[in-house]
Amino acid sequence: MCTRSTFKKRLSAITRLLPMTASQRLFNVVFVLGPPGSGKGTQCLKIQENLKFVHLSAGDLLRAERQRKDSKYGQLIEEHITNGTIVPVEITCKLLENVSSSLIFASFRFFFSFFLCELC
Repeated sequence: MCTRSTFKKRLSAITRLLPMTASQRLFNVVFVLGPPGSGKGTQCLKIQENLKFVHLSAGDLLRAERQRKDSKYGQLIEEHITNGTIVPVEITCKLLENVSSSLIFASFRFFFSFFLCELC
């Protein structure tokens, strides 16, 4: 189930991992939100090319997780994709949290693109 409070908790956890100054937090992490087909990928490609940000796509992360043999979420992700339903926000945020924590020390400039069911 998609809940706003769960998203806020995960977003807070991700934010705590970011550089400590407010200006770095505000400038160096960008969230691109919107439903499928709204142009997130197109805009993210432009941001990546022009501003040299690292792009983290929730869709790409979910597809990669689904393919991993030792994935604890793979089967659930597969079921949602097969049924055309949205993967629970808890899983999406956890995957974003895991990968973003490893990127923080390599690049302070990255952005996320994903779709939240609350925006439907």
